[in-house]
Amino acid sequence: MSDWIKATSYNDVSGAIVRSIENSGVLATGAKVDVAPGTLTETWIQQENIPNVGAAYVALGKLLSVKRRSDGMHEHLLMMGIFAIAPYSSRKLQAQSTNDLVLGLVSHLESNRFYLAEASKPTDLSGRNMFSPSLMKKGSALWAIEWRQSFTLFEADEQLGAPVSNTLGRETSWPQSAELTAAIEAARNS
Repeated sequence: MSDWIKATSYNDVSGAIVRSIENSGVLATGAKVDVAPGTLTETWIQQENIPNVGAAYVALGKLLSVKRRSDGMHEHLLMMGIFAIAPYSSRKLQAQSTNDLVLGLVSHLESNRFYLAEASKPTDLSGRNMFSPSLMKKGSALWAIEWRQSFTLFEADEQLGAPVSNTLGRETSWPQSAELTAAIEAARNS
């Protein structure tokens, strides 16, 4: 992947992270990488067809803030996460594969902008083991890896009323004084 993407939605952001993980080689061939259905519940885990070679589910955890930058663009600070499921194995090998998977994902996330235009580098990476009886019975474990990252959503800014130039970034066309005078006169006369 070499073309930078101008994300227009949170789905674009999640999709770029999914593609990045798929292409990273961190997970074994045949592992499932997809967008999470929100928080993974025990019921969902029991019903989901998770491959024996593991899985990673990318999730948008929380919208932390939206800031309007001086150039008029809106920067969305998100709490992102990956639910990582290690390959099924014996108890001893399960711990080793879980450790390797978590380290591989964290290493992949560090400084990764996922080919998203104007994305910041991830900050505040953290992870925790999340107990899942269903996965434990199958010989696997679940980890949640979380981080903060800012993304610019390009069409979202246009929908909020700020015009976007296709070549030069932000441009605002302010009405001329004659246009303002005509608009005020028209409003008074109606």
